[in-house]
Amino acid sequence: MKLRPEEELLSGGWENAHFGIQADATQKRIDFLVANHLEKLEEACSDWGSVCRDPEDGRIWKLSYPNSELHGGGPAELRCLGNMTHPNGDD
Repeated sequence: MKLRPEEELLSGGWENAHFGIQADATQKRIDFLVANHLEKLEEACSDWGSVCRDPEDGRIWKLSYPNSELHGGGPAELRCLGNMTHPNGDD
């Protein structure tokens, strides 16, 4: 369930089920990562998202909800913004 080094974008989705709409496997994975693995660094102002850090490799991820026309912003998107570097140049 953790983020793999080659991953740069996870786009969640919704599926029709006999009892209504439900999260697809990618959306469930994003929800799990945000709740149990990623460290929240800051809230984003414009799109109900946040900026998170993967404690395993230091990569920075932006959590957003790019479908503003849908209820709650729609399914989530988790996009890698790169590695976190320290101001003094140390990784």
